[in-house]
Amino acid sequence: MIEVYAKDDLSFTIPVEKSLEGFILVGLGEPGKLNDKLRCGDIDPFLICTKDYKVHGRVFRCKLKTCPNCHGKWLKATVTRLTEDLWLLKNELQNVIWVYDGKKFYGFRIVHITLSISEEDIKEFRDPITGEFNKELFIREGLEYLKSKLGIDEIIDAKLLPSWNPFHQEFLITYRNSNQIFAGVLIFHPYRPNELYYIVRREERGEEDENPAKELKKWEWIKSQPDWKMFVRFSPHLHYVGLVPWLKPPKKGEKWIYKFIAEIKTKDDLFAVLYYLLTHTGVRKPHERVYSRVGLLAPGKFNRKWIFKDVKRYFKKSHFLENEYLQKMKFKELKKLIEEDNELKKSEKEALITKLKMYRYHCKRAKRTAYRCKLCGSYLTGLAEGLRAYFRSFRSISALSPRIDPLKVYPVEVLKKLVRKDDMLSFEAKKNLLEALDIYMGWKPPPESIPVV
Repeated sequence: MIEVYAKDDLSFTIPVEKSLEGFILVGLGEPGKLNDKLRCGDIDPFLICTKDYKVHGRVFRCKLKTCPNCHGKWLKATVTRLTEDLWLLKNELQNVIWVYDGKKFYGFRIVHITLSISEEDIKEFRDPITGEFNKELFIREGLEYLKSKLGIDEIIDAKLLPSWNPFHQEFLITYRNSNQIFAGVLIFHPYRPNELYYIVRREERGEEDENPAKELKKWEWIKSQPDWKMFVRFSPHLHYVGLVPWLKPPKKGEKWIYKFIAEIKTKDDLFAVLYYLLTHTGVRKPHERVYSRVGLLAPGKFNRKWIFKDVKRYFKKSHFLENEYLQKMKFKELKKLIEEDNELKKSEKEALITKLKMYRYHCKRAKRTAYRCKLCGSYLTGLAEGLRAYFRSFRSISALSPRIDPLKVYPVEVLKKLVRKDDMLSFEAKKNLLEALDIYMGWKPPPESIPVV
């Protein structure tokens, strides 16, 4: 329990540890670690040159959302991927005509809404034995409530969707008479700012709290405080960002309630909303998920391979370009071909360019980066693999068995003697090999002047 005193003769008590349920805001956890010696941000000496056997290092990154060093990259990569997928899905379904309450509608809009319950109902989501908050059950019930508010009677026209695409085939067959057509992201938030926050910030930066455009500043300030837990209260709620048909209004007496925040009309606005919402999500464990893909955006229903097939089909049919040329040609040249195609509508061009970006990014990630030595330019390989390959070149070792691991079978002193007696190596190469053995065995830390790739 922490006693808090504020001005205007206002004092109250905040039960910090119990009320926060153990959730940590992204970026405020501990740096991840590979083992007891290597933590995020340290130099990992795991590469060796195949020519002069010089050990190279690389900055180890844990890539955890709770890590102060890595959460920025995780945030940008996650938001970019969700934005591309959601906007692409919006363009794919823009020609669908559906009916609700006797009215026709074209396509689906992207909205931002919040889903919440009263503080008294939160008790229902606690484990009766441990008292721990059940996050999975909370999200599951919130999703069911969202489905109950979708207003759509039937799809009356989807002929403009390409029938060869597996996604469109499933959509036409499964969802023609369904009222469960939606696609988006459910983001879990464990906290809201408490009374103390508004008291302190009213004197410091009160104008930012009154400006919705500066909402991000609120959580940036909270996360920058050493004792940030004093400025939040446990108030779990969900944010939904995604495609919806008509939304039925909330009713009195319902356990859940939703609030419409805004309709998102541009791709940049979608990126900004998702970025803001993911900056202050909370987790109990570093690998715990903070969002869920739901509806047509769920992993089992949305497949990027269909998108890549669409790109390949267009360039092969319209410009007679095979797959290998799509990877070799510059992106600007391919983009120009799409923009100059008069048979495509403006919306179709935008959708195809988005697919092309995703396809080129996928091809780039599929290619493995070949690291090169900083000193001689030769290829680098793993430290253990490089040492094994060198010692297996000796007849006394390879004659026993080609599968034998000399680093485990032979004592280190025996291996060092083999290095010293090797007349084919230069003095510098012998020195580097002996140093690599000490580093691999953990007898010696990597030198400060180690090349970093």
